[in-house]
Amino acid sequence: MNSKINIGFEWGLKTGYVFVLLPLTLLVLVKTFVNESLSQLILAPDWSLASTLVLGQLAARMSNTTSKAQVKVNHDYAEYHVAKRIFGVVISSSIYLIMLIKPSYWLGGLQLFVFVYASIVYFSDSRAIKMLDARRKQVDS
Repeated sequence: MNSKINIGFEWGLKTGYVFVLLPLTLLVLVKTFVNESLSQLILAPDWSLASTLVLGQLAARMSNTTSKAQVKVNHDYAEYHVAKRIFGVVISSSIYLIMLIKPSYWLGGLQLFVFVYASIVYFSDSRAIKMLDARRKQVDS
């Protein structure tokens, strides 16, 4: 892959992630402005909600991309990959609901871990999705 296309991939990934970070940045700023402690930031269930959205979006995009792919794709692996993301959605949603009902520092730490995991996975999966799309477009033309 040439460097111009690679740079385009990287900027596309970063641009998409800005939409994840923007609401969370606002959350941190508002909590700081209201003079809430770091512990209150950890107990905010928004981290789990963000993880749910990121992982759900990835599952949908991966499923859509592999179904449209006109190149050879291991569909068993793709289905397994989507199932892992959906499992992450279920875990994140569960943490979110429990944090709304009975927040704890342990769950707060867990939701931050899941958010970091979802963030890392966002970049690896998005890169794979963009590469599949690029290969499909090459086959189309």
